[in-house]
Amino acid sequence: MSWLENLFISEENKLKIAEIKLYIQNENYDRALLILDTIIGSRTVFIDLYLLEAYCHIKKENYELATKKLYKVFDIDKNSSEGIYYKGLIYKGLNDYDNSLDNLRKAINLGYDKYNIYNDLADLYIQKKEYDKAFIQLKISLTKENNNLNTYKKIVNILIEQNNIEMIIDFCNKALDVKSDIFFIDILSQTYLKNNDDVKALELLQNYIKVFSYPEIYTNLAKIYIKNQKYDLALENIEKGLVLFSDNLDLKIQKMEVCYYKKDYLGIIKTSKKVLIQELDNYKILLYLGISFFYTKEKEKAILYLEESYKLKKDSLNCCYLSLIFFDDKKIEISFNLLFEALELTENQSQKLEIYQKIYFNYDKIANKEKALEFAKKALEIAKDNEKTDIQKFIANLHKERNSSAIENENDFKNY
Repeated sequence: MSWLENLFISEENKLKIAEIKLYIQNENYDRALLILDTIIGSRTVFIDLYLLEAYCHIKKENYELATKKLYKVFDIDKNSSEGIYYKGLIYKGLNDYDNSLDNLRKAINLGYDKYNIYNDLADLYIQKKEYDKAFIQLKISLTKENNNLNTYKKIVNILIEQNNIEMIIDFCNKALDVKSDIFFIDILSQTYLKNNDDVKALELLQNYIKVFSYPEIYTNLAKIYIKNQKYDLALENIEKGLVLFSDNLDLKIQKMEVCYYKKDYLGIIKTSKKVLIQELDNYKILLYLGISFFYTKEKEKAILYLEESYKLKKDSLNCCYLSLIFFDDKKIEISFNLLFEALELTENQSQKLEIYQKIYFNYDKIANKEKALEFAKKALEIAKDNEKTDIQKFIANLHKERNSSAIENENDFKNY
């Protein structure tokens, strides 16, 4: 509001405007509009009041009403940079990204230079998958307001999309220097874990768990211990998390995962009883229940849960266990197709190794020597790249566990 407008507005209305801005800051747009109505109904109004009205209607997604208020703004000043910015926001809300871009750029050219317009420009470029352009706008935004966590979140999400590990770590740390926020703690710990820097991930989470209590800290600690096959420590952290966040679904699912690795199938079934009925459509819950019933020899239940899991999301595990059931039921072709599907669904080399072994054993069982040898060699190829694998023991095990004469001796693939 200009000094001249300020001169003519009453002290009472000045207080009301200050109150309106507080309500807007707290996202109570209905209350802000109610007070705006009392000012606008009492006297000749200034452009800033129409702008405040338009902004509230935009935030409430009442784009038609917002447009009507902007007409009044442009009647007073057709080059209002803030009004043109809001016009750009209306187009953005209506998913008209090209017109939105045009108006946001025009607003900047006319002098609107606050951080939020650069964030909105970035949103538009993200929608168009022009991530480099979005990143530039967000960097400009940080020069206007360098402590805005929302800007850092947008940057980190772009870097995740681009799989830029080094810069994800850099910007998460910069954001955490501004304020400790679980979004950045979560992303940073997962990035360290993905980058095989388990020590830094563990150090980060152990530092923050002393001060903050978020379920993500417990789930990420458990992920580290699961990765390193320290299942008791993983379970310990999950249980601590569940004491504080008993309704957290991720922790419940993670507990089922640890029970699976510990071969505690009754533990999975027991944990499932604490899951809400509306949460039972989660494919992982159905998967672990299906696996549990497979090992407790409740075949019909195993098929039911594994097939429901498979319908929700195809996963290498539900494919493999369904394959085992179908193979035993003499549905050989379906069984092999599921194993080949499992191979396509995983990038994990250890899982690929297990699947190749399963395919080898199955071909061996039906006395298909040529195919058995082909997949034994593929398994061996992966095993040779794994530093933890004792190749001679691995080969001996392949030979020992065969069920037919398909492969007559170890030398068929020993020198491969």
